[in-house]
Amino acid sequence: MKRFVLFLFLAIFSSSALAQQSDDDPALIERARILEEKLNALQAEQELDFITFGGQMTSSYDDINVKETYPDTIDATGLQYLRLRYSFDMYMDLDPRLKVYTRMTTTKFYNRVTAQGLVTRPTDLDAAHKYNGPSVILEKGYLDYSATPDLVLSIGKLPTVEGFPSHLWDNQPRQGTYPYMNFNIPLDGIAATYKISEDLPEGHILALRALYTPITFVNLGDGSNSYINPPKEDTNGTTPVGRDVTPMSNAFTLQLDYSAQDSPLGKSNSLIYQATKLRDLPLPSGMGTSSLSYSGEIHTLYVEFMDFLLSRFDITAMYSYTIIDAYGFFAPGLGAGGTTREAHMYGQSLLISGRYKFNKWILGAEYIQNSRQAFSFSTADEDLIRFYRNPGFGYHIYFTKRLNDFLTLRIGYRDKTQNNYYVGPGPIYSTDRDIRNYYIRLRTDF
Repeated sequence: MKRFVLFLFLAIFSSSALAQQSDDDPALIERARILEEKLNALQAEQELDFITFGGQMTSSYDDINVKETYPDTIDATGLQYLRLRYSFDMYMDLDPRLKVYTRMTTTKFYNRVTAQGLVTRPTDLDAAHKYNGPSVILEKGYLDYSATPDLVLSIGKLPTVEGFPSHLWDNQPRQGTYPYMNFNIPLDGIAATYKISEDLPEGHILALRALYTPITFVNLGDGSNSYINPPKEDTNGTTPVGRDVTPMSNAFTLQLDYSAQDSPLGKSNSLIYQATKLRDLPLPSGMGTSSLSYSGEIHTLYVEFMDFLLSRFDITAMYSYTIIDAYGFFAPGLGAGGTTREAHMYGQSLLISGRYKFNKWILGAEYIQNSRQAFSFSTADEDLIRFYRNPGFGYHIYFTKRLNDFLTLRIGYRDKTQNNYYVGPGPIYSTDRDIRNYYIRLRTDF
């Protein structure tokens, strides 16, 4: 701002001096024009000073191999894909208490011309990560309002994707606020964060987080009566059928974050507990046959030690316990996870991650295990094989190298042994499916 005021003063002074000289002198006229251009450019720079732009572009190569002997026979090798993700970020620092964050994202396969098999219409919960083509989707768009120095209120499309420990893969700071494996889904909602540090030892912070997000159903009718009729529990094509349901199924999350810096356990340490509850969510079939609805609950504990024991090792572990209570039928004789009208299912998930930081590159590994009836609130997977969601066990090995200040190269391998299919309508079938995924990622941050 001081630069602008000083330049404005000099411009006015210079203009006055020039005005006293001949208006017919071409050299003086050119000097005045250049001075005016510089003043306009500096004014534009000052007006945009509160906006910061950035983003990322990631190109991915995947080679997928699948073997299965039951219940189906699959022997697929050399399934190769090239994908592109492009995200554009904008951050607006409107005043000391109000910030606005925006991310627009497109995800696509290279030059995809056809999509065979199941085709589903993208929704708010998966459109940005569906690889449906070059459409640009709002992935994040929210404001942070600092009601007090310790209390921040957030509203909009919140940072509920790319949670920890996914930041370890490309050696990034944390991109999301919630656990990746069981809470990786772009959600609209209202959140509050309250931080406590005054009564804690130096370098220790306790953050209390609360999140409310509705899952919304709308009845568009025939166009002349949109939104004035309640939605139904199912549709037959585009026709609503079944009993009335409320437009919003509510989900709530509570999370406790405790972090400590420069302790004997590591340079940066975190202990996080999260509880998420989703109630009475209808599961439509699109064929007019479903009366199925379910409630879900996840409890997650996460620990992180950066520079563990003051070494170059980073170690994280995450454990989740999941509960599903389901009522009704998806189709005649097909309940949730079986053939009964009522079902109660309990699952567990464990993810252990570690990496070692060499001078110019990183070597990392993960081990994952999901039980038969485990589930997650996740639609924004980086991989194509549902590595972090499908039941079974597996491991992930990766090598990451920062090529320069903007480019990061990651080469990795994921191997998943799936012992049953994911929970859905009807019986949960056992399988011996083995999935191997070799990949290369080139990430550009700007």
